[in-house]
Amino acid sequence: MLFTPAFSAETFNIADYTKPEYGSGDGEKYFKWENTENGLILTETDKANAQITAKYDTTQFHTRLENTSDNSSMNITGGSFVNQTVGNTSGVKVGGAIYNSGSSAKLGDISADFIGNYAISTGGYSAGGGAIYNYSASSSTTQIGNITGNFIGNYASGRAAFGGAIYNYEIAGSTSQIGDINGTFIGNYAESTGSNHSSYGGAIYNSGEIATITGDFIGNYGSSSGSTSGGAISNSGEIGNITGDFIGNYGSSSGSTSGGAISNSGEIGNITGDFIGNYGSSSGSTSG
Repeated sequence: MLFTPAFSAETFNIADYTKPEYGSGDGEKYFKWENTENGLILTETDKANAQITAKYDTTQFHTRLENTSDNSSMNITGGSFVNQTVGNTSGVKVGGAIYNSGSSAKLGDISADFIGNYAISTGGYSAGGGAIYNYSASSSTTQIGNITGNFIGNYASGRAAFGGAIYNYEIAGSTSQIGDINGTFIGNYAESTGSNHSSYGGAIYNSGEIATITGDFIGNYGSSSGSTSGGAISNSGEIGNITGDFIGNYGSSSGSTSGGAISNSGEIGNITGDFIGNYGSSSGSTSG
């Protein structure tokens, strides 16, 4: 069953609804829209064919950060995390650029761009948080302060996949908190490679608490052979107000798909913005 967007490349130009350029800095990644039998998708291209140029800060390149203690006074200011990874091996893989987990794990504010970071798991294990993973152990609280920066082309790929860019994971009796998120999410994805398994949140999966989200979500997606929830955001926790446009995000699966842009089984405050050309496709049921 295919739920297609109300628009196609023949009836409108999706580039009319996006800016030609996002972000700032000397680094650049280029994207263009392609029309497929399932709808419009955003793909990487070269500068000559770019419809969207995503710029990022090249003044400093950060290496992967793994934090398990209270470093709430540590702020990250400027620069980018580029092509950082937790590895490409068997076992659960989370947090390609930043891993924040433990009974007292805390980080301060983060002001940086996240470009092409990834978490890949082989051998039948799950993966999540291509850029950032935040998880609290039982009866504890993990925290990340405010996050300011653009998330471009990050991804998670495993048997089940959670949050191509950000995976904020909370279990009963614990608290996983992230402050205000300000940035644009372009071309991130969560890809489930396991038979009849699921993907959640092409850009963000949240089962904890996120204060607010401000920024556009463009061309993010989730894919699976089982079920897919949220081409851009999958939420089963709490998110405050969301302000931004959702353009060309999608979810696809061989089973069921919910939310080409947002799948929500938790709580979200006010959502302010336009939803344009988001869609879901599946061989089973499709909603949202």
